[in-house]
Amino acid sequence: MDTADKIKNVANNPNTVVDWHLVKQLIGTDGKIRSGFSNSKQASLRTYLVKLLTNTLSTMDILNRKWTMYEDDACPRCKSTKKTNHHVWECSEAKDPLDLIISNFLN
Repeated sequence: MDTADKIKNVANNPNTVVDWHLVKQLIGTDGKIRSGFSNSKQASLRTYLVKLLTNTLSTMDILNRKWTMYEDDACPRCKSTKKTNHHVWECSEAKDPLDLIISNFLN
């Protein structure tokens, strides 16, 4: 299922509670989401955040499910777990690089 379908399914499901104000804050990183103007860096970040929130990042498990691109869907870093959207953030081998990226982003 692609990102647009996931968002549509959530929006049309009366049993799903979504904090749309929080979602807007998360994806409105530059504060210009209402103006209609944004640069490519902000647009790319917004696309990434939407995919992250909807579990549609192009991880190995999703790519392997859509097309047989790899021999398996194991994480290339730890080689012991399926590389899913969740595992991207939990992989023990990715902790130091992720901490550095997050630190640089916050600064």
